[in-house]
Amino acid sequence: MPLVYRIRLGAALVVALPLLAQEGSWGFYGGDAGGTRYSALKQINSTIKNISDSSAHLSEVATHADRVMASLDSRLSDATERLDKTLTRVDTALDTATGLMRTTQTVMNHNTFEIDRSLKQLNSATGNLDRTIDTISADPSVVIWGAKVNERENAK
Repeated sequence: MPLVYRIRLGAALVVALPLLAQEGSWGFYGGDAGGTRYSALKQINSTIKNISDSSAHLSEVATHADRVMASLDSRLSDATERLDKTLTRVDTALDTATGLMRTTQTVMNHNTFEIDRSLKQLNSATGNLDRTIDTISADPSVVIWGAKVNERENAK
């Protein structure tokens, strides 16, 4: 049974039951003390009008509820689509960041190797300079003649 009909039936019962339970109407089994099973025409017409009015109002409410549900369904669909796009962009950004981190790590590893090699060469050059300073300090003529006097004389 569609939602609209269930709402209308429920509304009819909600409206009709209190009217039927009013004082003086079916207060006894069979309608009255004599069991005539009779309701006043005015009461029946009033009950029918109330049910009709309630049904019309509930029909409007159900129509509005259907429109609201359709709108919410559309919004949910749009939100889901936007969320999917956002997640795709986040995934792409994470892939790019991961690639950039790998490249950076590779460059850093290479640079660390080069820096280590440069430091070893600098250490060797420092050792050579220390030996040169010691040689010049011991015999300053080395700067002018290029070798120690003893070595030059031995070379002749």
